[in-house]
Amino acid sequence: MLAVKDLYVEYSGIRAVNGVTFSMDEGQFITLIGANGAGKSSIVKAITGLVKPKQGEIIFNDTNIEGRDSSVIIRQGISYCPEGRRIFATMTVEENLKIGAYLRKDKKKINDDLDKVYHYFPILKEKRNLPGGSLSGGQQQMLAVGRSLMSDPKLLLIDELTLGLAPIIIQDLAKILIELNQNGLAIILIEQNANVALKTANYGYVLETGNIILEDDTTELTDNDFIQKAYLGI
Repeated sequence: MLAVKDLYVEYSGIRAVNGVTFSMDEGQFITLIGANGAGKSSIVKAITGLVKPKQGEIIFNDTNIEGRDSSVIIRQGISYCPEGRRIFATMTVEENLKIGAYLRKDKKKINDDLDKVYHYFPILKEKRNLPGGSLSGGQQQMLAVGRSLMSDPKLLLIDELTLGLAPIIIQDLAKILIELNQNGLAIILIEQNANVALKTANYGYVLETGNIILEDDTTELTDNDFIQKAYLGI
């Protein structure tokens, strides 16, 4: 489904991603974990067209999308939930959700997908006519994920899902991501919180200073001595 090959990303000559290569199958749930500055977000921004790689290939469903405009990539079936949520505070919850479908023309399917988002996040339906800025931090994260789903993606990329959220909200969001994946949606979760990431995804890649230093099934990574000491505090 997705293959990232020999990817390099630089900012003003400073290398953020150093020849990263990884792939995922249709319907898979993977995570990229690592400390702040490890290169996780730069990889995701390259996949979604928000930054242009210095070098490398990004193949999605047999098409090279490296360097393409973000709107083209969204139409291909990739959606991005950014770090920091970035909702529109003065717009209603429902208006925020519908913005996620701005490239679509299939009005009936859009309404069906809106109902699905409300199924996963009932609180958003309850507050659909309120300004997005009136929601709590956890509810705003739900709104950001819901908005990403409104493009009807085949692959969802989520950057720092857990940032600033209470443990009970994190647990609820993780359960929803697992359900979405079980219903066929491929997901890449980018996380500093390795404990949550490894419990939620099925396969993980560990990044340090722009390099993948370890990869394995998340159950194996959880039992790895290095991961336990460096990321899980065990």
